[in-house]
Amino acid sequence: MAKTTVKGGDLAAYRRAVGALTAGRLLPVYCFAGPEALLRREGIAALRRVSGVSEVNYAVREDETGLEEALYLVRTPSFGGVRLVVYAAEKLKAAEKKALIVYAANPVTGSHLVLSLATAEAEPA
Repeated sequence: MAKTTVKGGDLAAYRRAVGALTAGRLLPVYCFAGPEALLRREGIAALRRVSGVSEVNYAVREDETGLEEALYLVRTPSFGGVRLVVYAAEKLKAAEKKALIVYAANPVTGSHLVLSLATAEAEPA
């Protein structure tokens, strides 16, 4: 699986990552992390445009609902086309890391999970 990593504050790397999205190279899991909410929203918007996801197959889940609900939704068959699920949280909780690793090892074809995290640091295990 291809991987694009953007370290905090590296705007050029961020633009390359968004460029890969707009070129149509879609991955099953994305993580937009860092204090710049505008850049996270911009990355998600680019993914929505490129994927062509319909409103019925697009969902956003907040920190309060937990990653498990987002994973449930991303595993649910879409209503035709692709499914895009965004999990927006302050940071990834220690208990959520294992579930994310399990999903990333066997993602659902045609579904895309986006983590939108205010910090790249996860809680300690």
